[in-house]
Amino acid sequence: MLNRIFTVRRLRRLIRSRLFAVAALAAFSVLAVSAVSAQGKTVRVIDGETTKSLYTLRTEPDEILALAGVELLEGDEYTFSGFSGKQAEIEVHRAVEVTVVYASERRILRLANATAAQAVEFAGYKMSEHDYLNVAPAAALTDGMEILVSNVDYVYVTEEKPLTYATKTVYSDTLAKNKVVKKNGAEGLELLTYKQKKVNGEVVSSELVSSETVREPVAAQK
Repeated sequence: MLNRIFTVRRLRRLIRSRLFAVAALAAFSVLAVSAVSAQGKTVRVIDGETTKSLYTLRTEPDEILALAGVELLEGDEYTFSGFSGKQAEIEVHRAVEVTVVYASERRILRLANATAAQAVEFAGYKMSEHDYLNVAPAAALTDGMEILVSNVDYVYVTEEKPLTYATKTVYSDTLAKNKVVKKNGAEGLELLTYKQKKVNGEVVSSELVSSETVREPVAAQK
């Protein structure tokens, strides 16, 4: 009889201890969840037409993207808003393939979130104030876009233009009647200066900007 009473008491103590352990574990779990909830943040990940919202303790964008299952490929970029309170946003910008053509060179690039002018810069070309593109410099890049760079130069060219001389008949009063005085003529010289516009090395327009007579022609006599 005593052994039975002792066994029942031990059983009660064991049950109470296990109940206490379960209660303690539950309380710890509640505290842990509360702690996570207090520190967790919501991040909105935008990848093209796909948007995901994550609740995480992570704060580094690369880690958050990995948790979201977003893989960055060559040339891909992202913008991170930073956390405002417990909210943040990451937008993924996927790279597109474009070709930049300059003179006889072609360069293929993969760029994200860039303009046509920036693509030319990334290709290593420095445009002058006169150069122009076949698309608007501020145009957003699209996959397969071909950007043609037209190199414009202005040069001044000077040409020599001979001035023909006139021929006239001169009679001398001191010589025999109707005797003609003969004298060789000489060409004159005029310098003409043109302003030429060259596109990719070819002259597309020429404008006369000045002319100067450096030698007058001498008329011939016969």
